[in-house]
Amino acid sequence: MTPQEKADELVGRFSIKIGSYTNELVLLIAVRCAIVCVDEIIICWTHNPVVVKYWEQVKQELEKL
Repeated sequence: MTPQEKADELVGRFSIKIGSYTNELVLLIAVRCAIVCVDEIIICWTHNPVVVKYWEQVKQELEKL
């Protein structure tokens, strides 16, 4: 899965929990929640630079949304 696809998947999963995509506030909250999760993943995988690089790319895609 590409970083962009993973970013979209995470936002979609959070959006389902808090509302529809049509509401900009819901999208903003979903993106922020996804970024928090990605930050935690990066912290847990600091010993593996390949994994960290992937999740940093996912975070960059999230920040574009």
